[in-house]
Amino acid sequence: MLNFLTKPLRLKKMISDLNIIVLTLMIFFAGIPAPMGVVLAKEGPPPPVLGAMIAHDWIQGHNFPADVTLSVKVNGGGKGTKQVTTDEHGNFFLNEWSDGDPARRLMPGDVITASFDDQTAAMTVQNFQVTDIDHAGDTISGFALAPDGTPLEGWQVQAEIHNRDNWDHLATATGTTGSDGSFTLDLSPFDLLPGHAIFMILNHPDGNRTMIEPYNVLPHFNVNPQGNHIWGHQWPAGVQLNISIDDPDIPGSPNYSTTAVTTAWGDFDLHNLGFDIQAGAVVTVETGQLVKSHEVSPLQVMVVDAAADTVSGEAEPGTQVRVGIHDAEQFRFAQADGSGHWTADFSVSVGPEPWQQAYNIEPGIDGYARQRDNDGDATHIHWQAINPVFRVDPQEGNIWGHQWPSGVELTVTVRDSGVTVFEETTYADPWGDFNAHTGGGVIQTGYLVTVSDGETVKSHYVTAVRITDVNAADSTVYGTAAPNSEVRVDIYAPDGTSRSVQADGSGNWIADFSLPGSEPWEVIYPFVPGTEGAVWQGDDDGDETRIHWRVINPVFNVNPWDNGIWGHEWPAEAPLTITVKAGENEILSGTTQADQYGDFHFWDFTDTNILAGHVVTVYDGITTKEHTVTPLSFTHANPENNTVSGIAAPFSWVRVGIHNNDISRYVQTDIFGNWTADFSSGEQTYDIVNDSEGYARQDDADGDATHINWRVIIPQFWVRPDTNTIRGFNWNAGTTVTITINGGTAYSGTAEVGAEGNFMHVASHDIQAGDMVEVSDGVTTKEHIVTSLVVTDVDREGHTVSGTAEAGSWVVVWLFGRTPEQGNFIIEKLDVEAVGGNWFADFGALGHEIDNREIHVAQIDDDGDATAFVSFVPPHPFFSVNPQDNSIWGQEWLPGASLDINVFIPADPDNPVFSDNTSTDNWGNFHLDNISFEITAGMNVTVTDGVTTKEHTVTPLQVTGTNSVNNTVSGSAAAGSKVIAAIMDFGPFGPQFIHVMDVFANVAGEWTADFGAAGHSINTGGIVWQEDHDGDATTIGWKVFNPAISVNPQDNNIWGDDWPAGKTLNITIFDPSTPDNPDFTGSTITDEWGNFHLMGIAFDIAAGHVVTVTDGEFTRVHIVRPLTVTVVDPDNDTVSGTAEPHSTVNVALMQFGPDGPQFIHILEDIPVNAAGEWTADFGAAGYSIDSGGIAWQHDDEGDSTTIGWSVQSEGVLPGDVNGDGVVNVGDAILVLRHVVNLITLNETQLAAADVNNDGVVDIADVILILRQIAGLDGPQ
Repeated sequence: MLNFLTKPLRLKKMISDLNIIVLTLMIFFAGIPAPMGVVLAKEGPPPPVLGAMIAHDWIQGHNFPADVTLSVKVNGGGKGTKQVTTDEHGNFFLNEWSDGDPARRLMPGDVITASFDDQTAAMTVQNFQVTDIDHAGDTISGFALAPDGTPLEGWQVQAEIHNRDNWDHLATATGTTGSDGSFTLDLSPFDLLPGHAIFMILNHPDGNRTMIEPYNVLPHFNVNPQGNHIWGHQWPAGVQLNISIDDPDIPGSPNYSTTAVTTAWGDFDLHNLGFDIQAGAVVTVETGQLVKSHEVSPLQVMVVDAAADTVSGEAEPGTQVRVGIHDAEQFRFAQADGSGHWTADFSVSVGPEPWQQAYNIEPGIDGYARQRDNDGDATHIHWQAINPVFRVDPQEGNIWGHQWPSGVELTVTVRDSGVTVFEETTYADPWGDFNAHTGGGVIQTGYLVTVSDGETVKSHYVTAVRITDVNAADSTVYGTAAPNSEVRVDIYAPDGTSRSVQADGSGNWIADFSLPGSEPWEVIYPFVPGTEGAVWQGDDDGDETRIHWRVINPVFNVNPWDNGIWGHEWPAEAPLTITVKAGENEILSGTTQADQYGDFHFWDFTDTNILAGHVVTVYDGITTKEHTVTPLSFTHANPENNTVSGIAAPFSWVRVGIHNNDISRYVQTDIFGNWTADFSSGEQTYDIVNDSEGYARQDDADGDATHINWRVIIPQFWVRPDTNTIRGFNWNAGTTVTITINGGTAYSGTAEVGAEGNFMHVASHDIQAGDMVEVSDGVTTKEHIVTSLVVTDVDREGHTVSGTAEAGSWVVVWLFGRTPEQGNFIIEKLDVEAVGGNWFADFGALGHEIDNREIHVAQIDDDGDATAFVSFVPPHPFFSVNPQDNSIWGQEWLPGASLDINVFIPADPDNPVFSDNTSTDNWGNFHLDNISFEITAGMNVTVTDGVTTKEHTVTPLQVTGTNSVNNTVSGSAAAGSKVIAAIMDFGPFGPQFIHVMDVFANVAGEWTADFGAAGHSINTGGIVWQEDHDGDATTIGWKVFNPAISVNPQDNNIWGDDWPAGKTLNITIFDPSTPDNPDFTGSTITDEWGNFHLMGIAFDIAAGHVVTVTDGEFTRVHIVRPLTVTVVDPDNDTVSGTAEPHSTVNVALMQFGPDGPQFIHILEDIPVNAAGEWTADFGAAGYSIDSGGIAWQHDDEGDSTTIGWSVQSEGVLPGDVNGDGVVNVGDAILVLRHVVNLITLNETQLAAADVNNDGVVDIADVILILRQIAGLDGPQ
C-alpha cells in the first residue's frame, strides 16, 4: 500500500487534457444528487451553489440565472475579484483563479462569493484531503475538517474514476465522514490502478462542494521508434533508471542498455539512442524496486492528408490508436481493421466535447499516434502534415529545406535565364530536412532556384536582399534590397525578437534594435558578441531568400601539447599579433592573419613550450583577447569502462568530448585535480574503442580555452589468410616489428612501421587456421590464433555476404562506401553468429546495396587482433580518358581481368584505329599510360573484359588557364555541359581530393571553377572531368606552376624546379658593368618533373650578375647575392661567411648517402652584422657538422643564391681522389665513374672529390678537376 498526499497536478504535462477535465467536472456538477441533509423545495428553482477545486484553482457555479454577469470574489476581494457571465443553463466556470500568483491560490478557509443584483451565493472552502490510495484493496481514504480543525461528521464524500488516456468514466464510490472527519471509500470490485484519474468531491450540507484531485502517480514511459527516443514521467525524483532493450530478432540479451537520472519532476528523456528500435522489441525501465516493460507495437503513420483532414496508418489488427494534434485539444480513437489499417478523421465533429470537435489540418500541423499498454507505457509516433519549403543564402551558396517527405530524392537546380548554373541530387533526412551547397558566388539576384521530389515542385526567385553591416555598438543591422520592398530581420535567441522594415527608394534599409518597434513583440534587444540572426524575404508559398548575420565573438584556443593557437570569428583577413608571456617575460611573439571566414591557425615550431600559467594574447588592432593556460592534461582512456581521465586544477570544470560527435561531458575535478568523464551512461552514451579520439577543454569567462586532444591507441594487427598478409595499426612510428608464425618455426620476418603507425607485411608462408601469429616491437607483443573464418559467397543480387566459421562464434561484417570528399566510410556493421558453422550477413534486408562497395569480414580477439577478409564488389566498372597525355585508366573492374581497349574515329566506327590489351591489378584497376596514339575529342573508346563492355566518346574538354591569385581554373567544353573540377593533394599517400565542385559551360563553351569563393587555394593542382551517363569520363589534369631558380656562383651552376615539363628554357646572364648584351646565353630542357640543371657553365658567375630564365610563359630573374662561406669549424660545429650587411642567411646541415642529399637541420634567418659577417652555430642546436651542407639567400620571389660547404678530411687535397698527392686525369675518371654509378667512393675519396664544397659529388666536380688539370683554375 502506498501513501499519497494531495499534490498539485502538473498542468504543464496535462495542457492538452485540461478542458476535458473541466468539462468532466461540470458534468459532475449537473449530475450528482443532492447531498444528505439537504431538503429540496417542491416548487421553484434550486438555490445557487458553488464549487471549488483546491489544487487547480477552479471555481464553478450552478443553478444561477442564465446569461447574467456575476461578481465573484474570494475573501471579499482580498484574493481577487472577477466578472463572469453564466451560460444558458445558469452555470459558470473560472479556471486558474490565482493567475499564477501564489498568494491568491485557493486554500481551506477561503470564502467564495458570487453576486448578482441583490443576491449572493457563498461557500467556505473546507480542509479536504486524501491520505491513502490502496491499489491492493481498491480503497481511497482521507479526512474532511473545517478550517478551524473541527471534524466534519456525516458529510457526503464521492470519488469519480476515469481513464486518463481517453477520459472514459470507469467507477463511482460514495460514503460519509465519521465522527473524526475521516472516510474510506471502497471501489471494489473495480480494480483501482496507478494512473487512473481520481476526482474527489466533498458535498457540503448547503449544496456547495470542495473538490480535490489526489495525485495517483503512474510511472510510465513512451517509446518512439522513429527517432530511437524514450522518455517518461511520474517516476520518483532524482533516481537512476536502468533502461534496456531486447529485440527478439537479435541474439544476446540485452541488446542495448543505458541509464538515466530523473528530474525533480520525475521525468527523463533519452534522445538518439545508439540502437535501432524496431516493432517487437521489449523496452524495460526499472528503478530497482519498480520494473516496467513495454513491447513496441507495429504502429505506423502512413499518410497525413491535409486536404481531407485525416491521418492514416497501420497497427496490429483490432487494436485502438489514439491520434492527437500537438497544441490542440482535439484527438480521435481509431480502430485498426482486420488488415491493420486505421484512419483518424478530423474533418467533422464526433461529439459535443472539445476533444471531439473538428480540426482543420493544414500544412505544417503536427501531432502524434499512440498505443498504451495495460499499465500506461506507450508506443508513440510523431506525424506532420508536410509543408515543403526551402531557403536560399546567395552569399554563402547554401540551399536548405524542411518538411519534405522523409528520405525522398530531391533535385536542386539553379538557373539563370533558363541556363542551368547548378544542379545537384540530394536526399531528405528522416526529419524531412536537406542541405545543398553551390559555393559562394554562384547564386545571384534574379536566379530561379527549384527543388523537386518528382511530385512537389517548389521554386523561388532569389531576391536582392543583402546585409552590408552589423553595428554591435548601435544594435543595428544595415542592408539593401529591392526599392520599397519589405524586409524581415530576426534574432536567433530564446528571447529574440524581430523587425519588419521597408527599403527606401534607393533600396537601403536599417533594422534598429536599440529602440522598440511598432509592434508589442518588437522589443529592445542590445547586441553583444555572439548575437546572431537572419535577414529574409519570402514568396507566397513560404520559400525564402535568407541571409545569416552575426556579431562577431572573437575567441581562440591554446593547445599546450603542440604549441597550437587557433581561433574563430575574428575580422576577416585581419592581421593578428600573438604573444605568450611567462609572468612579465615575453617568451613568444608572432603574427598571422585571419582568413576570409575569420579563422586563424598559428603553430610555433621553435623550442618554446607553452605551459600552464602562461598568458596568451591575441590582438587584431582593436580587440584584445587574453587567456591563461590551465594545467589541463589527459592521462588515459579505459575502453572497457568507456571512461576518459586526466588532471586539471582542483575543483575546476572540464568539458570532455568526442571528435566529430556532439556527445560530451562536463566533469569537475576532485581535491587532487583528477577528473574522469564517463560515457557509459547518460542520455547519449559512447562506446570508446581503439582509435577513439576526442578533446578536453577548459573555457574562461569570455570563451577562450585551453584545449587538448586525446586518443585511444592500442597496437593491433589483422591477418588475411587469403593473401598471406599481416597489417598492423597504431604501432610506434619508425620502429621495426618482428613477425613470427608458430613461434618462428613456420615463418619469421620483419616490417618497418610507417609514420602513421601502420605496417603491411606479406609472409612467404601459406597461413592456415590455427596458426599462431605474433607481432612484437620489443616493447609490446601481440598474439593471434588464426580462426577458420572463410567468405564463401557475395550475392550481388540479394545483397548478402556469407561464409563459414567455428560453430557458435561471432563474425563482424562491415559494408563500406566511398566518396571523393569522405574517402572510405562505414555504411553498416553487422554482428552475425556462425550457426552450425555457417554465417550470413543480409545487407539487403536493411535497405543497403552491396554494389560498388567494399566488404570487410573479421573475427576479432579480445585485444583487437583479428582474422580478416576483404572483398570488393565491382558492379559498375568505369574508365577515364586523358587526351592530354593519351592515357586510359579504370577502376572497379574484376581483379586480374584481361581487358581489350579500342579507339574508334567517327568516320569509321567499326574498325579501331588503336587497340591494346592490359590486365587489372588486385584491386580491379588498370592504367594504360602514354599510348602511341593521339586521342582527340569525338573519338570513341571502348573497354571490355568479355562480360562487361563500356564505351565513352571523348569530349572537347580543355583547361585554358589557372589564376593563383583569385584561385580559379578556367577552360572550355561543349556549351551548357557540366564540368566537374577538383583540387587535389598529390602527397606521399597518393592523390587525395581536397574540394570538388560542379560548373557549367556557358553558351560560348567557357567555364570557370571559382575555388577561391569556396575558401580554397589551387596551388596543389587538380583535375577536371566530364562524365557520361554511366560514369565513364574525359579527364584533364591541371597544375599551378611556381617555377624557381637557384644560382651557385661557387661552381657556376644554375638549376630550378616546378617548371612545366619538357619545356625549352632560355638562360641569360648580364654583368651590370656591360649591360648592353648578355654575357652568357644558354638553353636547356626541363625533365618530366619540371626540373632542370645547368652545371659548370663556361662563365664565371659573380655577385651582382643578373640571371634570367624563361620558357616564354614564365620568366624568373635573380640578382646573385654576395654570399660566401669563409670558415667551416668542425671543432665548434659552426659555419661562417659573408653576405650583404643586415640581411639574413639560411644554412642547412645535410647528409649525403646513396639516396641523395637529406636535410638534417636548418638554421633559418641568421642575421648578418654591419660588417657583413654571419655565423651558423649548429653546436648550440645540438648538431655536429661532420658532413657538409649549403647556405642560401632567397629574394622576394623565392629564387636564391646558394653556396655549398663541406668539412674537409685532414690532409686531403681537393681533387686528389686516388690519394697519390697529385690531381690528374685519373682522379677525374674516378669521380666520373662514381657519378655514373660504376663505382662507389669511400668517405676520404668523397671528401677529396667534392671540389666545390657543395656537399654533393657530381659532374660539376668532374669539370672543376678537369679545369684544374688544364690550368684554367687554380687548386680549389
